[in-house]
Amino acid sequence: MGPIWEVVGGLQRGGLLVRIGKDTSSEPLADRLQTGAFVRQLEKDGDRLCYELLFGQGPQTGWISCASQGKPLLAARSDLWEVVGGGEKGGLLVRRGRDLTSEALEERLATGSWVKELEPPKDGRLHFARLAGSGPEEGYVSLQVGGKELLKKAASHQAAIPAAPSSAPSAPSSRKLRIFALAGSITCKELLKFQCGQLAALLGKDAVEWTYAEGTVFHPWELSEQLSDFERTVAGKRQQLISWYEDIYHCKQDEMFFRKTYLLCLRLGPVVGS
Repeated sequence: MGPIWEVVGGLQRGGLLVRIGKDTSSEPLADRLQTGAFVRQLEKDGDRLCYELLFGQGPQTGWISCASQGKPLLAARSDLWEVVGGGEKGGLLVRRGRDLTSEALEERLATGSWVKELEPPKDGRLHFARLAGSGPEEGYVSLQVGGKELLKKAASHQAAIPAAPSSAPSAPSSRKLRIFALAGSITCKELLKFQCGQLAALLGKDAVEWTYAEGTVFHPWELSEQLSDFERTVAGKRQQLISWYEDIYHCKQDEMFFRKTYLLCLRLGPVVGS
C-alpha cells in the first residue's frame, strides 16, 4: 500500500489539474482533483505523482504535480488508518473511552472507512476521528483482536524514498593546495620564505606545494611598524612588495588565528592535481 497524500493546493483554481500521462504535455482530464481530497501514491517520478483517489472529489486516477512555483500542492499524511477488519460483524466496535469497559457506542465503524489518529495508539487502542466511510465521528477502537489486524496504518513516506546506493570510500587523492608567492626581488622572495615557514610547518610538506617567484610588482611597502627586526632590516632596503591577500596565518602561544600584519604578495591557488 503506497503512501497517502492530502491535496492542499489548487483551491483558487478549483483543484489540481490531472493528466492522463506523466508528461506535463499529456492530455488533461476534464475534472480536477479537488482540494481536501486524499489520494494513495501509485508511482512517483520527480515532481510528478500517479495516484488513486481514496476519498474526496476528482478523477479516480491520473498524474498530478506535487508542487507549483515552489509551493507544495500535496501534504504527506502518515496519521491515517484504514479499517480492514470487522466485515463479518458489520464493522468495528467503538467505545467512548480507552478502557475496554467504557461505554460502547451503538453504531459500528464500517469496514473500508478511513480515520485519523487523534493521539498515538496506546495499549493497542486507537483514539480516532472519522474522515471517510460510515460510523461514529470519534471514539476508541482496538487495533487487533486475537492476533487479527483490524486497522492498517498508511505507509510511511520515508519508506517510499529509495535508499541511496552505498558506495565504497574514495581512494586517497594526490591533490594538494598550491600556493604561489610573487616577490619583486630576490630579497623579497627570501622574506616571503621566512614569513611562510611557520605556515608551511603547520600544514606539512605533503599538504601544500609552495612556489616562490620574482616578478613585476607595484604595491608599496607599508605597515613597517608591525615588522620584526629582521623584516625591518629587509624593508629598510626599500624593496617593494605587493599583495593579493593582506592576511597571513600566525601562531601565538599555541593558539591559531588570523590577523592582519602587512601587505604580503601571497596568492592562494585552487586545489588542483599535483
